[in-house]
Amino acid sequence: RARELAKRISAPLAIVDKRREKAGEIAEMTVIGTVEGKKCIIVDDICDTAGTLCKAADLLIENGASEVHAYITHGVLSGPAVERVSKSVMKSLVITDSIQATDPVKNAPNIRIVPTAPMFAQAILNIWNGTSVSSFIGTVEGKKCIIVDDICDTAGTLCKAADLLIENGASEVHAYITHGVLSGPAVERVSKSVMKSLVITDSIQATDPVKNAPNIRIVPTAPMFAQAILNIWNGTSVSSLFDGETMEPIYEGLFNK
Repeated sequence: RARELAKRISAPLAIVDKRREKAGEIAEMTVIGTVEGKKCIIVDDICDTAGTLCKAADLLIENGASEVHAYITHGVLSGPAVERVSKSVMKSLVITDSIQATDPVKNAPNIRIVPTAPMFAQAILNIWNGTSVSSFIGTVEGKKCIIVDDICDTAGTLCKAADLLIENGASEVHAYITHGVLSGPAVERVSKSVMKSLVITDSIQATDPVKNAPNIRIVPTAPMFAQAILNIWNGTSVSSLFDGETMEPIYEGLFNK
């Protein structure tokens, strides 16, 4: 992982080598490589109590690093982790939202949470289009992006994901969500967000604020269910409803509004 990242950003690679005498205890840590005067990035898949991470950051600074940042995929951050990270020499710890963050994690001054939804959405689109999944990483610049998800409640994560896509150069962001719960501040958030449109189905009865929101569009599910019933009755494929051709005449007017 570290070597691949180093190649992507054209940076040299250093290794923090740790030796354990018994489980859970680090006997010794050593820096292999030159970090003096450099901004260092630590990458790892998971961080639990953050003991090893903070010790590695201390060691890098002791060896002359000017700054230390950490990028961790899964931020467990249990026990004393948040306090350790907050008091550490690290300028920032970036984690994904693969694990729901606690309030202390959200409020920590040097912890940033990156949503995974845009990446999964683009991966789904690439698979559907028959294009490379690996090609979408960091390639939203100048593109119209579509976020897809099964449900949206308060729209906090959705709006943050849209902001992140725009920050990374996307020209437009649209979202397609199956079940629009849209509770609490959701409608206001969506109305004020950078999203050009949020499309939901009528699987949940829409409130008046949802109906009147300028950038929220509601697509009825009745035509699809009706056609599915007819297909089953006729002994034809239900999956053909999703090929785009069967339902296009029915939904064409709705999507052009």
